[in-house]
This record gives sequence, C-alpha cells and structure tokens, in this order.
Amino acid sequence: MNIREAITEFHLAREADGLAPTTLTWYRSGLSHLIQRYGDIDISQITTRDMRIHIIGLRGQFEESTAGDYVRQLHTFWSWCAREYGISSPMKNIRYEQPKRSGEPRAAETADIRQLLTVPAESYEGKRNRAIVWFLLDTGCRNAGLRGLKNEDINLSDGYAFVTEKGRKRRKVFMAPPNISAMRAWLEVRANCSEFVFFNIRNCQPLTSDGLRQILRRMAAQVGVTGRVNPHAFRHAFAREFLRSGGDIARLQTLLGHEDHDSTMMYLIFNDDEIRDAHERHSPSNLY
Repeated sequence: MNIREAITEFHLAREADGLAPTTLTWYRSGLSHLIQRYGDIDISQITTRDMRIHIIGLRGQFEESTAGDYVRQLHTFWSWCAREYGISSPMKNIRYEQPKRSGEPRAAETADIRQLLTVPAESYEGKRNRAIVWFLLDTGCRNAGLRGLKNEDINLSDGYAFVTEKGRKRRKVFMAPPNISAMRAWLEVRANCSEFVFFNIRNCQPLTSDGLRQILRRMAAQVGVTGRVNPHAFRHAFAREFLRSGGDIARLQTLLGHEDHDSTMMYLIFNDDEIRDAHERHSPSNLY
C-alpha cells in the first residue's frame, strides 16, 4: 500500500471514529504535503530519514506553529499505520512536539462577563442571550455543544444537560442555579419552531458558529466590553475559575470533556498578578 492509499484509509478511519469535520479537514490539509512528497511510495519503504527530510521541508515552508501541527499529525498517522498494517513507524525516533502555550490568558475576564450579564434580559432576544452567556460560562461547553443543544438534552430539575461535541461525542454537563434560572426563563417564552434550544430568532434556523459569536459581540458592544467574548474564551474562563475556586485538574479534565491531561493543561494560563496572588496565599512561608 502506498502513502496516498494509506492516507485515504486513515481519513476513513478517523471519520468512523467520529472526529469533527473541521478536524478531518485539518488532517487532510497537513497530510496532503506528505502525499506531494512521497505519495506513490509504499508505506513500508518510508524511513526515519525520509521523515526528517520531510519535516525540515515543512519548517522551511510554514510558520513554526503550523509546522508543529503537521509534525504532530505525522506522529498520529504513522502510529495508526503501525497498528493497522503491522509496520514500524518511521516517526518513533522523532521527538513529539507539544503545542506551544500562549503566554497570555485566553479567558474572558470576570469583569467583562459581569458586564455582559447587565445587558437587559426582559425581551425575547434578551432572555435567549442571557441563557447563552450563563450556559457557556457555567458548563464550559464548546461552541458546537451549545448550538446543538436540544430540548430533550436538558434536565432542569436535576441540573444537568447533555451536549454533543467533537463530531458525535455526547457528554453530561452540570448546571448551577443561575444557569438553570436563565435557561428556564428562556424556555418559558421560547417559540416551538426549532428542535434546537438556541436558534436565530428571525428565521428559526439553527445558530451558526459565526452567528453565536455575533450575538456575544453585540452584547459586548451594548455595555462597552472590548475584551475576549468569543465562545472559547468562556470555556477558558470556566477552567480558570474552577481552579481558582479550589477545583482540581482531574475533575476539570472530566468537566471539559478532555481525553488526556495535556489538553486540559493548555487552558491553565495565568497572568503575573494571578500567580503572585496564588503564591502569597499558598506559600509555605505562611506557616512560620
């Protein structure tokens, strides 16, 4: 089997595993460069030296972060080939690069979220928007998880909901009283014109990813917020505040729906003032 054929089978396997369309597109983009260089060569003939030459070419062609993404894709692809076809991975002696962490927090600021919650919620649209903010903040769900939420996914009496993310992965998220209250206020007036809890109120069509961002941007403009208010910034805010309030990383990993510890660690970026404050509160010097 040559590289081109193996990559086709790899994409099929990943799609069957339930990966999101955006992730599948990401793999296709990265592995297309491997096809260009070695597409017609049998997978058993590719050596570690070949991969090192390929990686050097990627680093010369793309920015550091993009090249790093492509190298991690190569590790995933060749590990799959090793399991699927019983070959030795040519990447086994090549270092796996961890994604570089940004030096600045990517979370929505607490003060900005408080401002968003001052946007009037008496109108039909206002009730929907207030419920959106609370659900993002309180559950740490992804953009797709909120947009795909349906009536039957919510249990307000017991304070939880099910979200579907990363393709077809379904997981439970929990709802605190303010979130439940905002959701109940929305559901009491919500028109029964869509299977989804949140929708475009002008045409009852499902919210798009950009549509959700537009809602949050309009709310921010109403109250003069200029900081991060995209859906993923709420997910980061959830993670940071969970830890700052005394939560532990193991439970945070479960609440975020991460399969590995490293994914959770990417959310844990604090600024100098936050680190200094934590040091003052927890330093062993306080014992003496």
